[in-house]
Amino acid sequence: MHTRLRSRLEELLLTHSPSGLEREIDEVIRCELTALECPFEADAAGNLVVRLAGRDADASPLLITAHKD
Repeated sequence: MHTRLRSRLEELLLTHSPSGLEREIDEVIRCELTALECPFEADAAGNLVVRLAGRDADASPLLITAHKD
């Protein structure tokens, strides 16, 4: 596995993030998104929402979801 990918995965997996207490993982994710200059927002439930433009404006949208806890 690539060193950078492995390092990032280890950081995410080792970050304290039980259900309802995702503040620490939120900070890790927010820092990474900011470093990547990737705009994001948090909704009322605390979910982080990221929208990325695709290469093909005519393509159907793609939605990817993941749990933080």
